[in-house]
Amino acid sequence: MKRDWDLIREILIAVEDLPDTTSRLNANAITEYDAETVSYHMSILNEAGLIVAQCSKTKPILCFANSLTWEGHEFLDKIRQQSAWNKIKTIVRDKGLDLSYEALKIALGAVITNTF
Repeated sequence: MKRDWDLIREILIAVEDLPDTTSRLNANAITEYDAETVSYHMSILNEAGLIVAQCSKTKPILCFANSLTWEGHEFLDKIRQQSAWNKIKTIVRDKGLDLSYEALKIALGAVITNTF
C-alpha cells in the first residue's frame, strides 16, 4: 500500500482534535478512506513515533489512535495550514524529490526559513 500524505495529515489533525485523553480515533472516523487504509496509515504513524496507537495483529489490520506524540505535535504544527501544506508539497515535487518524511522535513525547514 502506498503512503498517502494527505491522509496522514488528516489523521494527525483528527487525533489532535480528540476531546480528552480517554478518547480514541477509530479508523472508520475518516470517511473519505476505507478503514483498512486508515488503519495502515495509523500503524506506520505509530511506528514513526508520531502517534500512539493500538493495532491488531490480524489481517486486515485495525487500529485506534489515542494521542499525538511530541514529534507528532511538532510535525502537525508545520503542516496544519492548508496553504503551507500545499506549498511544501509543491516544493518537494518541483525539486523532483519523492514525497518522503525526510524530504518533507527539509521542505518544512525551507518554508519556515523563508517565512522569517
